[in-house]
Amino acid sequence: GVDIFQHSLDPEMRTEWLQCCVSATVVTVYNNRVYKIKKVHFDMTPESVFTMNRKGGADVNISLQYYVELFYACTVKYKSQPVLEAFPDKPSERVFLLPEFCHLIGTDEESNQKRLMETLKRLKASPQERFDAVLQAVGKDLKDDICAKWGCKLDKKPLMVEGRCLANEKWHVAFEEDQRFQVDEEGNFTRWLRH
Repeated sequence: GVDIFQHSLDPEMRTEWLQCCVSATVVTVYNNRVYKIKKVHFDMTPESVFTMNRKGGADVNISLQYYVELFYACTVKYKSQPVLEAFPDKPSERVFLLPEFCHLIGTDEESNQKRLMETLKRLKASPQERFDAVLQAVGKDLKDDICAKWGCKLDKKPLMVEGRCLANEKWHVAFEEDQRFQVDEEGNFTRWLRH
């Protein structure tokens, strides 16, 4: 396999990092915040030190590795990974992220728009359609090494659990005390939200 953290030895790998990350949208696993990536710092690693501004206290020099361990209890596995810089909320700040703790959401506006449309389409799918889509995705030939790198294993057979069915009762939803709307058989009440 290819070691994606060998960017210092392979110029093509640096190009891949830049193409994949710059302007990409990511979400961090430790606090679920969304960031847009501004730059990839190949000259930095998790052991690089930055100045952390503390409210009401003196600024502190701290490594990125120690920061994520201290504040989020995350252990850095890849010591040679480059550091991502995200666009900050305030112009006076700098936001550094470790790729190991980021999930890619989108790489450009077109991809983001396409994923949004796919997500909206899935939201309108019936439970059976969602179930079938999951089975189809898991049923594809998944490479074990990819799953292992992500620390997961997918079973191709769904886990069956016993549940109970509620009696066919009339359910209502209320957005204001004086307004109650009946929910239809499929649990849908969106028609009452239309003007």
